[in-house]
Amino acid sequence: MKSLFWCCLIALGLTAGCSLAPDYRRPPLELPPAWNNAGAEALPETLEVRWWRRFDDAALNALVEETLNHNRDLAAAAARVDYARAQMGIARAELLPLIGGQAEGVPVWVDNSRAQGATFPFSAGFSAGWELDLWGKLRNARDAAANRLLSSEAARQGLRLSLAGQTANSYFLLRSLDLQLITAERTLRSREEALGIYTARYEEGLINELDLMRAKTEVETAKTALYRTRVSRDAAESALAALAGRSPRAIMDGHIKRGRDLEAIPTAPVIPAGLPSDLLERRPDIREAEFALKAANADIGAARAAWFPSISLTAMFGVVSDELHSLLKNPLQTWNYGLTGSVPLLDFGRVLYGVEAAEAGQREAVAVYEKTVQQAFRDMRDALTRQRESTNIVESLERTVRELRLAAELARTRYDNGYSSYLEVLDAERSLFDSEMSLASARSDRLAAIVNVCVSLGGGWKDGGMQAEDKSRSVNRP
Repeated sequence: MKSLFWCCLIALGLTAGCSLAPDYRRPPLELPPAWNNAGAEALPETLEVRWWRRFDDAALNALVEETLNHNRDLAAAAARVDYARAQMGIARAELLPLIGGQAEGVPVWVDNSRAQGATFPFSAGFSAGWELDLWGKLRNARDAAANRLLSSEAARQGLRLSLAGQTANSYFLLRSLDLQLITAERTLRSREEALGIYTARYEEGLINELDLMRAKTEVETAKTALYRTRVSRDAAESALAALAGRSPRAIMDGHIKRGRDLEAIPTAPVIPAGLPSDLLERRPDIREAEFALKAANADIGAARAAWFPSISLTAMFGVVSDELHSLLKNPLQTWNYGLTGSVPLLDFGRVLYGVEAAEAGQREAVAVYEKTVQQAFRDMRDALTRQRESTNIVESLERTVRELRLAAELARTRYDNGYSSYLEVLDAERSLFDSEMSLASARSDRLAAIVNVCVSLGGGWKDGGMQAEDKSRSVNRP
């Protein structure tokens, strides 16, 4: 009998390697051969983790580090990683035997008298159970938990990348609003000075009342633009403070430290050339989606295993006695071992629906993965176009501002000498003000385009300038 038991045990062990999960294959996607960037060098094997340093702004560097250390969304993401790690620990433990101890004291009373004889009201002992993972249910559950852990870690890395990008873009927006505020204040002073001159000329009868009213209107228009810019700048400051994870008091009372002027921040070179396969490996959101797909794949194997018998090894050893004081002195010993099994016979579709739910979850994960890859290449295309064209926009606006400054001076000279109406001056000054505000915004957009390239790549890249900077820092490090 014992030989039969051990033979069955060995046979069951030999079959324990099977798994009912479908083989994982990365969903096929039609990828472009490479992104169009002729003449550039190939991407390095590793990306620059602290890509924001390429802007050479100490205030920006400190602000991004503060965000990565104190942002509450990132703290929540770290907690989700810890939760997924604990769930993986639970899934691993399910593969191991479960050993427990128990004690019981249940005296029986009959007609107000304690029953004696064959009853054993006191017992203590140990039991062990080990479910044999014949069909891969537990191993697939472990694999699913492991992939969900990797997915949550990739999500955390993706959030870090996104928060760093948001911080950099918000900082550049703030510096742009600083520049717009300076422009609005300078324009307001200029128009107030002009209004003083026109008021004096009106009192002397040199200009008509209509021109004076137009000059007053332009002053109020400049004030409105100034007030709106102040509101936008304050909102940008509070948004950065919240993004950095500062306290409510610091958000209300704090101030964002500024670094280099917007026009002095260096722009990055054109993005290096690369292959689409690089993007699939480097983007945290793509890795997150793929690990989630692998977990859903393993869920199918765990669900399918419920069709088959569940078999466990069990053992028990204990002592019993009819009196508590004799339980440890002269007890009766009991023990047993064997196999237990169960199989669903009539479950009204529970297992079937469980398998269908797992398969539906896997199809959803495939769709999410494919959409994530599509979005990644869309981001890459948009980022490349913006980086390429943003410099052209800035240069065009710089030329426009230079020409409009000359035009405004000429219009004022012509008006002062009676060769044109005040409308010509107004048109020139309005165009100049609008172009100066647009230029400040375009400079911020050009830097934001570089940030978007870094985020779209899954991180920045090391070029010659950054490598030289790293080497200099290592040489000068104490």
